[in-house]
Amino acid sequence: MRGNLGAFLGVCLVLYFGFHALQGSRGIFSYMSLTSQVETLSIESDNLNEKKGRLEQKVAMLRPGHVDKDLLEERVRATLGYKYSDEYAILRH
Repeated sequence: MRGNLGAFLGVCLVLYFGFHALQGSRGIFSYMSLTSQVETLSIESDNLNEKKGRLEQKVAMLRPGHVDKDLLEERVRATLGYKYSDEYAILRH
């Protein structure tokens, strides 16, 4: 009986640690989930950095002394609602 008790406890310990190695908060499945989240957030971060770069470029073109006339006209017309007499305004929400 004592020989079986030691083997039983050994199997229980292996099962316990094996379960937590797979399902635990620092197990393999958690690692795989976190890895996919990191990849998703990395792609989102790249997209946001690209958008930020485009916005910074537009802001730089609106600074005094470096005004891009086309961009200024676009912003004035969009903000104030100006249009030429032969233009149609299509409003999108």
